[in-house]
Amino acid sequence: MASTFGTRKSVAQNQWGLVLERQLGAADSVRARAYGGTRQLTQYLSFSGAAESSAGGVVDLDRDYHGLGLAWTHSARMPSGLPLTWTLGVDADRLTEQRQGRVNQNGEPGALRRNERDRAGNTDWFAQVDAWITPTWRAIAGLRASRVDMRVNDHFITPTNPDDSGARTWRQTSPVLGVVWSASDQLNLYANLGRGFETPTLAEMAYSQGNTGPNFGLAASRSRQMEIGAKWQADVHQVQAAWFDARSQGEIVPAATVNGRTIFQNADNVRRRGLELAWSAQAGAWKPRAAYTYLDAFFGDAYTGAGGARVAAGNRLPGTARHVAHLALDYAPSAAWQLGATLDVSGKVFANDVNSEAAAGFAVVGLRAGYTFGHTAAASPRWQAWARLDNLLDRRYAGSLIVNDGNGRFFEPAAGRRIMVGLRARFL
Repeated sequence: MASTFGTRKSVAQNQWGLVLERQLGAADSVRARAYGGTRQLTQYLSFSGAAESSAGGVVDLDRDYHGLGLAWTHSARMPSGLPLTWTLGVDADRLTEQRQGRVNQNGEPGALRRNERDRAGNTDWFAQVDAWITPTWRAIAGLRASRVDMRVNDHFITPTNPDDSGARTWRQTSPVLGVVWSASDQLNLYANLGRGFETPTLAEMAYSQGNTGPNFGLAASRSRQMEIGAKWQADVHQVQAAWFDARSQGEIVPAATVNGRTIFQNADNVRRRGLELAWSAQAGAWKPRAAYTYLDAFFGDAYTGAGGARVAAGNRLPGTARHVAHLALDYAPSAAWQLGATLDVSGKVFANDVNSEAAAGFAVVGLRAGYTFGHTAAASPRWQAWARLDNLLDRRYAGSLIVNDGNGRFFEPAAGRRIMVGLRARFL
C-alpha cells in the first residue's frame, strides 16, 4: 500500500525573530519581541481518500504565523529595604492556515476533498511579583489571563459534504505561587503551586470521529501542579532534587490514529507524579553529570478510549517511561580539546491506553569530540571542528511511538549507528 500510493511527507519552514531590551532608568526596563514564519507541509497517505465524504489521501497545509510581546519590569525596595521586582506584560500570537485534502491517485494529487481556512490566536495578559520577605525567604507570585480563539471557514461544501465551519473560544486565568528558603549559602529549598491551561491545537482539532469535519467538541485541558525541591551547591559538587505532582481534567489524548490521521479526545483525572534527581561535579579537567527521572503517569479514572475499548483506572499513560536516566562525562585535557561520552537509559513505554502493547526499554551510548583552532582569547573568528557518534553499539529500539494506532503500527525505529561532523565559527 505504501508504494502504491507513494506515501511520503515533505516539510519546509522559515522563521525569523527579534528581541529588543532597553533600560529606561535605574529601576525600569522594557523587553519587546516579535517573530513570524511560514510552514508548508505535503503528506501522501496510504489510501486514496476518493469518497465524497473523505478528507482525501493527500494533506496540503500552507501556514503563516506571527506574534508580538511586550513586558515592563520595575525594581523597588520593600519598607524593610529588601528588593522587590514586578513585571507586567502582554503576548499576542496569530496563525492562519490553508488546509486542503485531495484524492491520492497512486502518488499524484487528484480531485479536491477538503478546502478550509483556519485561524487561531491568543491574547495573554500577565503579571509577576518577586519579593524578598526576609533576608532568607523569597516569594514569587504570578497571574496570567488567557483568551484563545479558533475558527474554521469551510470552502468545500457539497450535498455529501456539508458546511463544517465553526469557532471555539476558551478563557482561563492561571495563578502561580512559589517560595524559596535560603537555608544556607549552599542550600536552597523551594515549593511551587500553580494552575495550567492548554487548549487544543488546530492539528488536534482537525479530525473527528466518523470524519465529520473538525472536532469542535474537544475541550481545553486544565491542570493543577505542585513541586517541592532542593538545590545544593559546593565547590566541587552540585545536587538538585525535586518531587512533583500534577493532575489534569480534560487531558487531550489520542483516541485513534488511522492511516496517518490522529483523532483526539478528552480524559479526566490524568495524574503525573514523580521525582527528579541531578548531580554534577567539576574535578579539574573532568566533569561528570548524572540525571534520573521517575515518572508515574496514569489514568486516575476509567474511560472509553480508542475504538470503544474500556481503559481501566490505573493504566499507564502511553508514550511515557517510568524510569529515564542520563549519564555524561566531559573531559577537557586542554583549551583546544573537548571530549565526552553519554549513556541514555529508558524503561519500557506503553503504546496504547489499554496497555496491551509496549516498546521495550533501551540503553544507548554516544561519543563526541571537538577541537578549537586559534583558541586564544584574542582569536577571531574562533573555529571549532566537531564530531559526534550516536548509538555506538548500533542498538535496535523504538525511537518514537504512534499512540493508539488503529492498524497496530505503533513503533517507529530509531536511527542506528551514525556519525556527524561539522565546523563551527564564532566571531568575537
